[in-house]
Amino acid sequence: MPEELASWAADRPTQHPIGCLHEPMIIEKFWNQDWKASRIWFKQPRRPGIEHQRRASKELKAKWFELDTGHFPKLSMPAEFTGIIFTA
Repeated sequence: MPEELASWAADRPTQHPIGCLHEPMIIEKFWNQDWKASRIWFKQPRRPGIEHQRRASKELKAKWFELDTGHFPKLSMPAEFTGIIFTA
C-alpha cells in the first residue's frame, strides 16, 4: 500500500464495541438459518486461520473467496474486493 494511503488510514481507527465481552449473547439459531452467505478469506493475516474460516464457511453454506491481502482490502485491493462483493 502506498505510504500516503497507509498514513491516511492510520489516522482513522475506530474502537471495537465491548458489550459482547460483558454481556455475551446466547446463540440458539445462528448456524441453522437459511440465508445467502459469502466469505472472503484474506491470506496474509495469520489470524483468524484458514481452518476456522473454512469451518464457519461450511456451516453457513457460504460461497468461498480468497484475496492475497491483509485486513484492509478496500485500501490494498479495492477493485478485486469490490468485484467479489458485487458477485457474492
